Amino acid sequence: MADPAPGLARLRADLDSGAWDARHGQLRTRPYFRGSLRLVSQRMSSRG
Repeated sequence: MADPAPGLARLRADLDSGAWDARHGQLRTRPYFRGSLRLVSQRMSSRG
């Protein structure tokens, strides 16, 4: 399985810069979305 870190870093940069909203912001105003979604989660390490 590929490392998700590079893609998540690009997503974070696009969200921070507004680039994601420029490309996909219209999805926020739709009353519903028909399609597939991907859940991205992260487990926090208990090591401190």
